[in-house]
Amino acid sequence: MADANIAVSDLNNYLSFRQGIDLERDKLIERYFKLGLKYKEICLFLLSLQGIEISVRHLKRILRQRQLGRRRNPSLHSNDVYEALHEEIEGSGSSIGYRYASTTS
Repeated sequence: MADANIAVSDLNNYLSFRQGIDLERDKLIERYFKLGLKYKEICLFLLSLQGIEISVRHLKRILRQRQLGRRRNPSLHSNDVYEALHEEIEGSGSSIGYRYASTTS
Protein backbone atom coordinates (compact mmCIF):
# COMPACT_ATOMS: atom_id res chain seq x y z
CA MET A 1 0.00 0.00 0.00
CA ALA A 2 2.86 2.38 0.76
CA ASP A 3 4.26 1.76 -2.72
CA ALA A 4 0.95 2.86 -4.26
CA ASN A 5 1.07 6.12 -2.27
CA ILE A 6 4.61 6.79 -3.39
CA ALA A 7 3.66 6.12 -6.99
CA VAL A 8 0.73 8.55 -6.81
CA SER A 9 2.83 11.30 -5.23
CA ASP A 10 5.59 10.70 -7.78
CA LEU A 11 3.02 10.90 -10.56
CA ASN A 12 1.64 14.17 -9.16
CA ASN A 13 5.15 15.63 -8.98
CA TYR A 14 5.85 14.52 -12.53
CA LEU A 15 2.60 15.99 -13.83
CA SER A 16 3.16 19.37 -12.17
CA PHE A 17 6.74 19.38 -13.49
CA ARG A 18 5.47 18.45 -16.96
CA GLN A 19 2.92 21.29 -16.89
CA GLY A 20 5.78 23.67 -16.09
CA ILE A 21 7.67 22.44 -19.14
CA ASP A 22 4.60 22.87 -21.35
CA LEU A 23 4.07 26.39 -20.00
CA GLU A 24 7.66 27.31 -20.78
CA ARG A 25 7.35 25.75 -24.23
CA ASP A 26 4.18 27.71 -24.94
CA LYS A 27 5.82 30.97 -23.89
CA LEU A 28 8.74 30.27 -26.22
CA ILE A 29 6.32 29.50 -29.04
CA GLU A 30 4.47 32.76 -28.41
CA ARG A 31 7.74 34.70 -28.35
CA TYR A 32 8.95 33.16 -31.62
CA PHE A 33 5.53 33.74 -33.20
CA LYS A 34 5.52 37.42 -32.21
CA LEU A 35 9.00 37.77 -33.71
CA GLY A 36 7.40 36.86 -37.03
CA LEU A 37 8.99 33.45 -37.53
CA LYS A 38 7.22 31.05 -39.88
CA TYR A 39 5.66 27.88 -38.50
CA LYS A 40 8.47 25.60 -39.70
CA GLU A 41 11.07 28.04 -38.37
CA ILE A 42 9.45 27.97 -34.93
CA CYS A 43 9.53 24.15 -34.95
CA LEU A 44 13.20 24.18 -35.99
CA PHE A 45 14.14 26.75 -33.32
CA LEU A 46 12.39 24.69 -30.64
CA LEU A 47 14.18 21.54 -31.76
CA SER A 48 17.65 22.99 -32.23
CA LEU A 49 17.74 25.38 -29.26
CA GLN A 50 15.53 23.67 -26.66
CA GLY A 51 15.39 20.06 -27.85
CA ILE A 52 11.59 20.25 -28.08
CA GLU A 53 10.18 18.40 -31.08
CA ILE A 54 6.66 19.25 -32.22
CA SER A 55 4.89 19.10 -35.57
CA VAL A 56 3.59 22.14 -37.42
CA ARG A 57 0.06 20.85 -36.81
CA HIS A 58 0.68 20.69 -33.04
CA LEU A 59 2.27 24.15 -33.16
CA LYS A 60 -0.84 25.57 -34.83
CA ARG A 61 -3.01 23.91 -32.18
CA ILE A 62 -0.95 25.53 -29.40
CA LEU A 63 -1.13 28.92 -31.12
CA ARG A 64 -4.90 28.58 -31.50
CA GLN A 65 -5.22 27.76 -27.77
CA ARG A 66 -3.25 30.93 -27.00
CA GLN A 67 -5.53 32.86 -29.39
CA LEU A 68 -2.72 33.65 -31.79
CA GLY A 69 -3.07 33.41 -35.54
CA ARG A 70 -1.61 34.81 -38.72
CA ARG A 71 -4.77 35.87 -40.52
CA ARG A 72 -6.90 37.20 -37.73
CA ASN A 73 -6.66 40.80 -36.68
CA PRO A 74 -9.56 41.64 -34.36
CA SER A 75 -8.46 45.27 -34.04
CA LEU A 76 -8.81 45.83 -37.78
CA HIS A 77 -12.47 46.32 -38.68
CA SER A 78 -13.87 47.02 -42.13
CA ASN A 79 -15.00 50.47 -40.95
CA ASP A 80 -11.40 51.34 -40.01
CA VAL A 81 -10.24 50.29 -43.48
CA TYR A 82 -12.97 52.36 -45.12
CA GLU A 83 -12.08 55.45 -43.08
CA ALA A 84 -8.36 55.11 -43.84
CA LEU A 85 -9.03 54.76 -47.57
CA HIS A 86 -11.48 57.66 -47.52
CA GLU A 87 -8.94 59.93 -45.79
CA GLU A 88 -6.26 58.93 -48.29
CA ILE A 89 -8.50 59.67 -51.26
CA GLU A 90 -9.74 62.98 -49.85
CA GLY A 91 -6.30 64.05 -48.67
CA SER A 92 -2.92 63.71 -50.29
CA GLY A 93 -3.96 60.73 -52.37
CA SER A 94 -6.72 62.58 -54.23
CA SER A 95 -4.51 63.44 -57.19
CA ILE A 96 -2.99 59.99 -57.65
CA GLY A 97 -4.93 59.45 -60.88
CA TYR A 98 -3.87 62.86 -62.20
CA ARG A 99 -0.20 62.18 -61.46
CA TYR A 100 -0.40 58.80 -63.14
CA ALA A 101 -2.07 60.28 -66.23
CA SER A 102 0.48 63.08 -66.53
CA THR A 103 3.46 60.68 -66.42
CA THR A 104 2.10 58.29 -69.03
CA SER A 105 1.28 60.85 -71.74
